[in-house]
Amino acid sequence: LQTLMGDYWQTLPNGWLWLYRVAQLLGVDESDPLAVFIARQLGLEHSTDLARLPRLPQAEHIQQLAQEWYGPLWQPSLLSLTATVRHNPSHVDLYTNPGNVRIEVRLAGLDINPGWLLWLGRVVTFHYEQPS
Repeated sequence: LQTLMGDYWQTLPNGWLWLYRVAQLLGVDESDPLAVFIARQLGLEHSTDLARLPRLPQAEHIQQLAQEWYGPLWQPSLLSLTATVRHNPSHVDLYTNPGNVRIEVRLAGLDINPGWLLWLGRVVTFHYEQPS
């Protein structure tokens, strides 16, 4: 996916927009708290403004790759997680209850801390604890 991002960065030059457009492949819409958060990161006043931004390049190809890589996990429930997100200009921290761990997500490696994401310009960390 990062290779595709590099190839199409001129078309879609923001990591938050890539994240939103990929989340759309999983059925997220403008009213979802994730979309509201991403809209704010993009400096948009309302999440409905996301609709007027550029489309995801190679969306069908990305969808196919995700199906190949993640099989039955690649569905809308993948985004369903009760969590608190804290962020600042350098970090995004997601806090969730340890009981929210999904073994199939863990086995696929989708909840491994990604750390520094160049394309997002942030350190991303998952915490399986309640925020203090």
